[in-house]
Amino acid sequence: MGINLHVGTDSEAIFLQTDYLLRNGYSLEEIEWVLSRKYPQELKSMPEDKRVRYNEIVNDPILKRMKMSGPATAIVLVEDEILGFTDRDHLRSFSIGYNDKVAILGSEQRAILSAAYFMKEELENVYDPDAGKVVAFEIEGKNIKKLSYGWKRYEA
Repeated sequence: MGINLHVGTDSEAIFLQTDYLLRNGYSLEEIEWVLSRKYPQELKSMPEDKRVRYNEIVNDPILKRMKMSGPATAIVLVEDEILGFTDRDHLRSFSIGYNDKVAILGSEQRAILSAAYFMKEELENVYDPDAGKVVAFEIEGKNIKKLSYGWKRYEA
């Protein structure tokens, strides 16, 4: 894939994989599929077109090697986008708080609320995303915009 690890940690691998997926036009949902594979019962409830695309992606010779497993939470900044997600089994906690000016991503809600308090920010939303779900924000100047699940940096 042309990805050279400098430190050799699993965190670095997750960051570089996320960067690769963004730069190659994958949607947030597709990035989630690559990093946090679906359980069989989830696949059964997916619409046929999505299930076909999911299988295409997770069986790709390169992408099938990118699965994130074990306890992990990642917060990745690539250019003007910040993505946050936790492992599929939710072995690590992950919380988000945001408004139109700030997005705070951290290991627990108490940390999010404390940071907002010291920043003198009222957060509109504070929650723990579901296991394996990707949540992303775009940073434009001094504004934060939550990205939709189907968002892609580039149209393929």
